Amino acid sequence: HGVFVLEKSPSTSESKNWGIQYTSKVLQKPPVNEMKAIKNPPCVFHHFAKTQEYESDANNSEDLMAWIDTGVVTFLPHAAKVLRESALIQLRCCTSRGLEDMYSERNNFVEL
Repeated sequence: HGVFVLEKSPSTSESKNWGIQYTSKVLQKPPVNEMKAIKNPPCVFHHFAKTQEYESDANNSEDLMAWIDTGVVTFLPHAAKVLRESALIQLRCCTSRGLEDMYSERNNFVEL
């Protein structure tokens, strides 16, 4: 998986809310030593639940964390609604169901 290096580590107060952050770089399947060596901004950190703040002390390897690209995409409710509506209209021809419906409609309205 890819590993994201964020431009800044979130503070304790920011970590309680969803947010979007810019990435400084994306690493592809990096070795642990490479992730530990990246310091500014840090690639690995300790979660605030254990230390009350994000720390970038890579010397202490216990419980280190990193932002990993899992391939899972999450859509907020409004964005999901817009995509569902678009699938019925603008993106209809881009879905399997939409193509099947369009094919059926076309074959049902054959001119004699």
